[in-house]
Amino acid sequence: MEQGFYSACREAVSEALISKKEEIFRSGNVRCFKTGEIVSINESEYRHTSPRFRDIVRDFISENGIKVTSSLLVESEDMQYSSELSDTNMKSKFKAFHINVANLEMFKKYER
Repeated sequence: MEQGFYSACREAVSEALISKKEEIFRSGNVRCFKTGEIVSINESEYRHTSPRFRDIVRDFISENGIKVTSSLLVESEDMQYSSELSDTNMKSKFKAFHINVANLEMFKKYER
């Protein structure tokens, strides 16, 4: 259940992070936070540095006294493995919480 909540929280901020990444690259390529190498939008990831995303979700749960249950999630209808928060107020609260605590930087994607 916790994994589903984590995924739903990631989904809640996904669009904003994509938009922010696009905004960062509007003026051209940027440097990788770790290596200093110049990277393009397609060869980079906009990632959490500190706290880690899982810690942000954990702290959100703790600070809001949330009991993670299946009623908090809406499963994707298209048979994907993503979830959404069922409560729009909680989704908004998480987005605001994330904005206040998240630190993100651009990193070069590494082929796996």
